[in-house]
Amino acid sequence: MLVDARDLDPPEAGYLGSSAVTRLSVGDVSNAVLPAGPLLVNLDLDTVDPAHVPGLRYPAAGGPDAPTFLRAARRVLDSGRVAALNVACTWHPGHADPAGVRQRLVSGVM
Repeated sequence: MLVDARDLDPPEAGYLGSSAVTRLSVGDVSNAVLPAGPLLVNLDLDTVDPAHVPGLRYPAAGGPDAPTFLRAARRVLDSGRVAALNVACTWHPGHADPAGVRQRLVSGVM
């Protein structure tokens, strides 16, 4: 399952279009759509719209705000089936974040 991938290269889009990978928006994530069995979850914080997270390394406009992202992550975590979790924090090192958005995102997931 791939959730809210917006900035795909043509080969990525071609592969996904012909694969069995289910694609959803962040708002569509629920227990009902999760695959059966243990879950390996990779949360890319650059899924959040760059207007809400300063200094993203790979910004892609049109994503959810931070609260929406965290609610979806919490629904998956609350399933009780997460066997492994990776949080990808892809922002430029040393970029100022005076409001502490990035830390709140990481803390909200953990």
